[in-house]
This record gives sequence, structure tokens and C-alpha cells, in this order.
Amino acid sequence: MSLHFQSIASKDNDRIKLIRQLKDSKAREQSGLFLLEGEQILIEALERRVVIKTVVLTETSFNAQFAQGEIAQKLEHHAVNAEYLVVPDKIMSGISTLSSPPGMLATAIMPRADLGAALHELSQAGGSTQLTTFLVLEQIQDPGNLGTAIRSALSFACDGLILTTGSCDPYSPKAVRAAMGALFSLPVYTDIEPGHLIEICKASGVDLICFDIPGEEMQNFVYPSRCALVFGNEGKGLSQNMRQAADSTVTIAMQPSSIESLNVSIAASLALHDRFIKTRPDVHRD
Repeated sequence: MSLHFQSIASKDNDRIKLIRQLKDSKAREQSGLFLLEGEQILIEALERRVVIKTVVLTETSFNAQFAQGEIAQKLEHHAVNAEYLVVPDKIMSGISTLSSPPGMLATAIMPRADLGAALHELSQAGGSTQLTTFLVLEQIQDPGNLGTAIRSALSFACDGLILTTGSCDPYSPKAVRAAMGALFSLPVYTDIEPGHLIEICKASGVDLICFDIPGEEMQNFVYPSRCALVFGNEGKGLSQNMRQAADSTVTIAMQPSSIESLNVSIAASLALHDRFIKTRPDVHRD
């Protein structure tokens, strides 16, 4: 095995301190790194060419299974330049966010996606019939909801997910787990000011389709070729600016006198699926 491991026994080691700090969003933003907890999520990241900086294994995991496992071969192939550490189980408990700490975790570089560049490229491509779909989440707060929305966006051929300023961090440990690898295959644009988003969507010919009440019922709605499906905050809903900027407003039909609104990730999933079905004639239907 060509990977070189260093044993660390102190929780006060500088590298261990840095990894422990990645539980906090400010530390993630400053370092440009995020956590991957567990072998399966690390394999997903490696297969999608996420850049791994540090891999940490417990002594138990390293001695019991690592060298014979699939993960060792993938790391040798995709992350030979990463740093490799072996620590006591107690240290892993301190750096992991899980109640049952994994035998392995890693730090990785957060991908950076440029929304302005993506929309400029779209506008330069010409041809308003080019099928393009973005999902916009305005100040979404729950990382579990965000992770679910990321999975749905990837499943239903979305071209990217846009998070407005004030949204939760897609690279928080909970969001990364909830996305289950989809985060590594979908462009995610973060900290986008709503006013700027409205401006560049209009300039690029991308219609803003806001999901709100009242609106045209979703089953009857005909989607434009280029659109962004917009959903609001879990508690407050859409901002007034976004409502006013909407090219269309759409409502998901529900049973009368039932609950007031759907969970945002469920609503986004339903809309993405509806868009996918209506605009993909080659989609497989069971």
C-alpha cells in the first residue's frame, strides 16, 4: 500500500483541532473545507472527484479492515496526495458530529460554483428552447430539508441549486449526510442576494416560477424552457421581492381544509418531478 499514515495520540494536535473546528460554519468558510463522515460518503466523494485533504481512521478501523477494503484502493487511486492520520477511538469521538462515531472520516475542499458564469454561458448559448432548470431555495433553514432537496434536484435533472443569502450551509455535516452523495454531482450556488438573482435570471432569459398561494395549479401549468423553481423559507415563505419578480406563480393542489403548507423539501421534490415529467419525453415510466 502506497499510502503513508501518521499516528496521532493527542486531541490537542493542531491538525486534530482544525478538523474538530469544521463542525462550525465559520471555520468551514474560512478554511474552505468540510467533513465527510463514514466510509460510504467518502467513497461517493472519491468517485465524483472531490478533492480530499485529510483522511482520519481509528486505530480499530485501521487494524481490522482498512487495508483489505475497497476504500483503500479508491484512496490510492484518487487521493494519493492526501494526508492520512490514525487516531485512538476517543479522539474520533471528539472530532465526529455523530453520536456513534465512524471508523473513518475525511476533510475535503468545498467545490465553488459561479452562478453568474453559468447564467452568462446560458445566455451566450442562445436559443430559448434549450431546456434549463434551477431550484431556488430562499433562506431555507433546516439542513435536513436542504439535503433532501439536493437529492431530488439531482434525480430530476436539475441544472443547479441556488441558495439565497441567509440559507443554511449545504456543507454542514447534517446536510452532507442528508444529500447522500448528491451534493458532489450538482452545482450548488450559495449566498446569492435575491436582488442579484432576479437581475441575472431576467438578463439570461430564465423565468422565475414561484410556488405560492394563490397561483395556477401545478397540474395545469406549462413550464417555459428555461426556468428557476423558487421556494421560500420554512416559516416565512417567499419574500415580497421574490413574489413581485415572479414570472409565474404556481400552487401545488392539496386536500381542502388540510394543512396550511407542505414541507419545503417535499414541495420542491413534487415540483421538480412535475417539471421533469412534462419536459422529458424520453423519461422512463413504469
